[in-house]
Amino acid sequence: MANWIIRIAEEKARLVYELMKAELLSGRIIHADETVVQVLHEPGRSAKTQSRMWVYCTPACSGRYLVLYDYCQTRGGYNAVSFLGNYDGYVVCDGYDGYNRLTRAKRCGCFAHVRRKFVEALPSDKELWDTSAAAEGVRRCDRLFALEREYDGKDKDGKQIQEPLSPEEKHRRRNEEMKPLMDDFFKWLMTVNPAGGSKLAKAVQYALNEKRYLYGFLDDPGIEISNNRAENAIRPFVVGRKNWLFSDSPKGASASAMLYSLVVSAKMNGLNAEDYLVRLFRSPDPVLPYETT
Repeated sequence: MANWIIRIAEEKARLVYELMKAELLSGRIIHADETVVQVLHEPGRSAKTQSRMWVYCTPACSGRYLVLYDYCQTRGGYNAVSFLGNYDGYVVCDGYDGYNRLTRAKRCGCFAHVRRKFVEALPSDKELWDTSAAAEGVRRCDRLFALEREYDGKDKDGKQIQEPLSPEEKHRRRNEEMKPLMDDFFKWLMTVNPAGGSKLAKAVQYALNEKRYLYGFLDDPGIEISNNRAENAIRPFVVGRKNWLFSDSPKGASASAMLYSLVVSAKMNGLNAEDYLVRLFRSPDPVLPYETT
């Protein structure tokens, strides 16, 4: 059965995957993330050695969801360079410095990661939150996210309640309303004096390290304030990994990357994954995972 999957990935999925990749790279914004995967029989490596499954996806402004997984043996930033090539658009990612190898792309940070660091630093006693620097960090991040939801016409639960702002208006209001909040946030960070090695110290340092990338979303209204897009895209693979645990060979891991790319993209675009695969396997021509007929 595993050999069937590897064969169908090569015969049917690879061409679609390459077409998806070309479309992804033609856009001005890409979200990126990665997670671990175990491959038992990699040449010259122990079965316990952790490999990586990278994920790249289109932004919300693209109008459709393309998710591409890329199996690599390591987490080295050169893997992102290998996949993205000479891409010179915006790459939204977390604080992993391997992305700095992307010398042509413009890296953008993730405020969800910043907020998460401050949440992890919150004192266990909620009565202390009023005077807690960690809680203040969370509140400042929340103000930014609240404005972003307002611009997108959504309520606090993410439900669409009105028309979103036009890209031009969103760009203007971000720079007029959010940028001053960010400037004040980083000024405030310089006044926080956390104990060395504490979770709060790590949260403050993470935000300061990411400062220039966190401002990136102000350049283009299509750039999102967080990298949740990629984190949501990689979640189906993480859930699957809890069940199948590992790949036996590099060929199997590569086949998984291609087929996960097609299936997850189809589901994200509202297609029935099984129906999509049937159409793909029966068609003499490639069928992209957003085509309904």
